[in-house]
Amino acid sequence: MIYEQGDSYVDKEEYDLHTKIKHKVKLLNTEGFEHANVAIYLYKSKNSKEKIENIKAITYNNVGGNLIKSHLLEKDIYTEDYNENTTLVKFTLPNIKEGSVITYSYEVISPFMFKYHGWDFQSDIPKLYSEYKASIPANWLYHTKLVGQEKLDVAESEIKKECLVMRNGATADCGNSTFAMKDIPAFIEEDYMTTKSNYLARIEYELETFRGMDGSIKHYTKTWKSVDKELKSEKEIGKQIRRSVDLEDLLTADIINETDALKKTKAIYQYMQEQYTWNGDYKIFKDVSIKDLIETRSGNVSSINILLHNILREADIDVKPVLLSTRNNGFPTVIYPVISDFNYLIVQATIGDNTYFLDATDKFLTFGEIPFRCLNERGRVIDFKAGSEWLILLQNTQPQPCTSQS
Repeated sequence: MIYEQGDSYVDKEEYDLHTKIKHKVKLLNTEGFEHANVAIYLYKSKNSKEKIENIKAITYNNVGGNLIKSHLLEKDIYTEDYNENTTLVKFTLPNIKEGSVITYSYEVISPFMFKYHGWDFQSDIPKLYSEYKASIPANWLYHTKLVGQEKLDVAESEIKKECLVMRNGATADCGNSTFAMKDIPAFIEEDYMTTKSNYLARIEYELETFRGMDGSIKHYTKTWKSVDKELKSEKEIGKQIRRSVDLEDLLTADIINETDALKKTKAIYQYMQEQYTWNGDYKIFKDVSIKDLIETRSGNVSSINILLHNILREADIDVKPVLLSTRNNGFPTVIYPVISDFNYLIVQATIGDNTYFLDATDKFLTFGEIPFRCLNERGRVIDFKAGSEWLILLQNTQPQPCTSQS
């Protein structure tokens, strides 16, 4: 990558978030041709969506000492529905050869100020220069997070007075920031490494608070105390966790009458492994139903492990659900709650002085083991009474309490 730049700002007329992006890449050999395939992901909700404008792409070739330019045609730009919340726009630079230089630029227009555009400084190819500019009105307060081991070569900020004028005449100042890195090495994945998004150098934004011109305040980033309260009443997780189950409808008399707590817990765990099948779905905040699971004998991660949790609770075992982010999903944010970071749920069972992690989705796991996919540094133990807390996850060991950022 020779050069890339991003520039995000709020439009003065429509108050949408605009991000202009430019890239310049030299294709040294055929292995680099894949970088001429461009994919742009646009977020959409039920009522609104991001859109893209001003796509321009040119391939430059040196032919007999002459610089020949090949322009991307509009008919070669394709749009498709990637999933329910994402639209994919893609194109391929034309007439690429070894030694070609390609440039492409576009502008993303977003109505979603809660999703301020971040920036990836690092990728799987080396970059000579990567720059990102952000202009944020003062009434929008974001957490800004720099991820990765690379250091910024440029980190500048200034206040621009009255950068935004509302229709009622009210004005807002803007914080204008410029971040840049030079000579950025390619990121190389290693064996047994968690997802590369945990390590790639990048800037991320998380909306904390919006202050209206009328003095109103809306908080977006919450405390764990408020998140615990919301989870307790949340229909997919909280209500399912609180549901009672009839042990006599599910378990044999031998298991119900077992007096040794550890033996009973192991028997219930084995019952869940044998009787229910994971459908491969990682959903934890959607389509969670222990009733449907009992009827169909198949369900997602949350349904299976919440049923395990509820059966153990009814059997007088001390249990709590644990929210995780799997290895390929990235580390969960620690300094403030980001519920969307989590994509997995397991069970913590405490018997005497010992604590066990349980996951009934895998029929071949021994008691007290969790899958390798779940070993991603931390888990959040949900306790509706005492409050949730972080734990360090280690395979085949006791969980370690995390004393900070609780």
